[in-house]
Amino acid sequence: MEAVLPRMRRTATKGKTVKRELEDKLKEDFPTIFCDMHDSTPIQSCMYCGIEAADGWYDLIHDLCEKIMALDPPEGFKADQVKEKFGGLRFYYSHGTKEIGKLVGEAETESYKTCETCGSTENVTCEGRPYWVRSLCESCDAQS
Repeated sequence: MEAVLPRMRRTATKGKTVKRELEDKLKEDFPTIFCDMHDSTPIQSCMYCGIEAADGWYDLIHDLCEKIMALDPPEGFKADQVKEKFGGLRFYYSHGTKEIGKLVGEAETESYKTCETCGSTENVTCEGRPYWVRSLCESCDAQS
């Protein structure tokens, strides 16, 4: 009998994770990309934990997935892990193409200019704040 594991959230995003309703929307809109999200075990997929980034990057992730789907990705393409690392978005995937890799690279670069908390692209800096590198606008930085 398989043990039931509690939902785990890594501390990598300092407790910031995309809200479950936003994750559900991504899974609804892109079921093949997010096929493992919350439907696997931690051993099978890092997507078990969901998207390990704050809500501000939701539109960036959604736009990236729309562009990927427009390319008609190969069979088996899926997200393996989506998270924040060193203040930027990381979108790890399986069975991609060079074109998909280029889109992912562009989205990851754009994340450094997008506030991870609110999604603003105005006055965003990516720098070390106490204990963490984060991409924040002036307003969200003042509140953190």
